[in-house]
This record gives sequence, structure tokens and C-alpha cells, in this order.
Amino acid sequence: MKKLLLTATLALSVFIVTNAQVGYFNLRMNYIDGTGAQAGKLEGGGLGFQYEGFKSPTTKLGFIISADFNSTGCEEQEIDLNYNGSNTKTDVNYYSSLNKITGGAIFVPLHGSFVSPYISMQAGVMWYRTKLVIEDPDDPSACDPLETKNVKMSVTPVANLESGLKVQLKRKGKKPIFLQGAVGYNVGTRASYIKLGDEPNDETTQPYTSKFKMGDGSIHQHSIGTMYRTRTSQLVYSLGVNFYFDCRRS
Repeated sequence: MKKLLLTATLALSVFIVTNAQVGYFNLRMNYIDGTGAQAGKLEGGGLGFQYEGFKSPTTKLGFIISADFNSTGCEEQEIDLNYNGSNTKTDVNYYSSLNKITGGAIFVPLHGSFVSPYISMQAGVMWYRTKLVIEDPDDPSACDPLETKNVKMSVTPVANLESGLKVQLKRKGKKPIFLQGAVGYNVGTRASYIKLGDEPNDETTQPYTSKFKMGDGSIHQHSIGTMYRTRTSQLVYSLGVNFYFDCRRS
């Protein structure tokens, strides 16, 4: 199902690019804030790209494709490696990201005006990625990580509803550019993501562990973070610059 959805999104993207006569390319900055089950658990920011295709400069209904790439965490934290009389600590480097590709329709009732509000509805895929790099402890008698790089990926179908505003910056003798601000809402199925630190266990959390090995060959596990499994629910605030180009033959 997820592969089918990604294939459909890419096919729609090709259709939009090849059939549009008037296009807009939007480069923007994003801020993500988790809501509902993800409130207080997920936030971050990054860059986004949008392409909008229309039949003419005044056509109200068009197609849109979006790609967002956001960082949701980057830090270093110590963890305890206490086991079988050995007491020491080591560092874990944490990197997490949240990315999506979507496509759909955009409605601009005042397309071509100085100020153009719009609304878009899109669907596609979102993927959460966490990378945990475990350092070897300084104490030679301590346990060593069997995997120094732990990577967790989680993919979910996602729908996006976005409302925004474009303000035209006219330039004499040149193609116009636009300032664009928007608020969007992402909603999807359950997905897994990891944060450093220990959180109380409930229906959405559990310890995320990694295997370690003692000098005598015995293997055990240590908790290096908390894994969440919640429904995708996020507000996305964005601000960007929108570039216009005309693909029609003169």
C-alpha cells in the first residue's frame, strides 16, 4: 500500500510538470509542532519545496506537489552502562528527521491578484528517521556496543490540508516573485519515532534498547532512548519565496 501510494504521488508529479502552462516554484522554511498524540513529543524545522501548475495565469484550480525535509532532533547524551558490577557511562549521538512527499490540488480564487489567498489538499507519504550513534566507553572493562549505529525508519501515508497567502512583489520588466506564508495540518496513521531519555511506559511508549557485549562474551541490553508509536498529527508553519515562470510558447 505504501509503495503504491508513493508510486501514485510520483506519477501525479510527472503529470503536473508536463501539463502545466504556468508554474510557481516555492522555496520555504518550515516549523513543525506536534498536536494531539504528538503534542510535546515532536517538533522541528527545515526546508520545503513546492511546485504549482496551472493552465493560465488566472486559472483558479491547479495542481501542487510538495517535498519537505525537516530536522526534529540533534543532540548528545550520556547513558548508564551499569551491568554485572561494571559501572560506567558512554555518549549517544542522536539525529532525527521527518520528511514527506505529497501531491494534490490547489485552489486560488484570486489567482493573478496582488494578494492571493489559497487552499490546497494533498496526499502522499511521510517517513520518520532516527539515527543513534553509540560511542565506545573509555573504561576497557565496560561492555561494548554490538551495533554502534542504530537506525530506525517508519513510513506512513499522510494527508495535508494547507491554507496560505501570496503577496506579489512587482518588478518592472521582470517576472514577478511572491512572498508566501501558510499554515498546514498533517494527519496520518501510526508511526514510530525515538527520543533520547527515559519516559514512563504507557500505551504509546516503550524503552528502545541496544545490545552490548561484556569481555567474557555475555550479551545484554541497555536502554538508549524511548520509542513512541503515535498517530501522525502536526501543524506546519511556513514562510517562503515563490517564483513565477511561464511555460507557454510565444
